[in-house]
Amino acid sequence: MINSCKRHRKHGLTCACSPCNPLYFSLRILFSLRKVPAAHWSSRFSSARILWARWTGTELKFLLDAHGRLGPIVLVGPQDISESSYQDEIRKVYDAGFPKPASWTSNAFTSLDRSEHGIRRRRTAALYSKSALMQSKHLREVTDCIIYERLLPRLEALLAGCGTGRLDGLDLSYRICADYLSSFLFGYCNSTSFLSFSSNGKAKLNRDDPLELWRFHYENMSCREAFFVQEMPGLYRLLKALRTNLLPRQYSEGTRFLENWMSAMTEKADRT
Repeated sequence: MINSCKRHRKHGLTCACSPCNPLYFSLRILFSLRKVPAAHWSSRFSSARILWARWTGTELKFLLDAHGRLGPIVLVGPQDISESSYQDEIRKVYDAGFPKPASWTSNAFTSLDRSEHGIRRRRTAALYSKSALMQSKHLREVTDCIIYERLLPRLEALLAGCGTGRLDGLDLSYRICADYLSSFLFGYCNSTSFLSFSSNGKAKLNRDDPLELWRFHYENMSCREAFFVQEMPGLYRLLKALRTNLLPRQYSEGTRFLENWMSAMTEKADRT
């Protein structure tokens, strides 16, 4: 009888300490970060405060204030921390074998395992390192074409008085970067030709200008309501299943436009 009671007590203790037990799991999460100072009194139990800061656009101010009061590492949610020191914290997370969440495996440049990350990094580092780019014959050819066939003719036309006499430097940099990068990735003949167009400088959208149209749809994808897809995907999916879409129609239109645009660029490059 005594042995039976001991077995039952032992079995009960095992069940209580089992990782499958929700209470065990909750306590482990709660107490594993108990030494990290909380940015807000509710941060140990809920992410509501940091989510509110992100929704209202005050996240940076909130985090700066928290780090100023509490140090380089602060708790912003039950399982989330914010780090402000590159050498002591951020570098350890990105350079060492720090465990990563599953969302890090969404593309070819990220991985959970340190050895796998090293393999992927070595596989692509030679292509995008500074020395490789500086020695790239393809990049030199693209640079010559962009400068002498697109940029200089536009500047010469401006000096000759063919335009308005004014030049928007930010708009010009957008066009140079887009044409330059797309030429490097897809080939000069398949690149965008944004430098061939000029901004009208007006608030009204010029649909004849491909860059303005591209930026219009891109900014619609970056709308405030996209917060729910990124930060509260569960709530977004639930409401969408109940036929309540939190995203504006322009978000879907922008997503579809950019996906089709990228597919067309890729298919064109594959054919040539």
